[in-house]
Amino acid sequence: MARPREFDEETALRAAVECFWERGYEATSVRDLATRMGITNASLYNAFGDKRSLYRRALDRYVELSFSDRVGRFQALPPREAIGAFFKEIPIGGGHGPPRLHAGQFGARSRAL
Repeated sequence: MARPREFDEETALRAAVECFWERGYEATSVRDLATRMGITNASLYNAFGDKRSLYRRALDRYVELSFSDRVGRFQALPPREAIGAFFKEIPIGGGHGPPRLHAGQFGARSRAL
């Protein structure tokens, strides 16, 4: 019987997003990730698989969060204006909190991905 996880997977995944964001894929070690996520290396591998699998999940989560955040800000606008504002904001982030990158820029220091 598998033991229940002793950490919140969503919190750990958000920490991985931040770690990859700051360092890029290649410069981020499994130890960096586990430390940032507050879990052991074994827990990281058990919950998320290898580093590449975690990166893909972190990227998916980042896209999901940044997209839903962006859509939420434009829901009250008329459709044409909302579409224009949505696409105008993508490359520069729109000044809402930390700069937002589109999926192709996430971990931009990484050549391998």
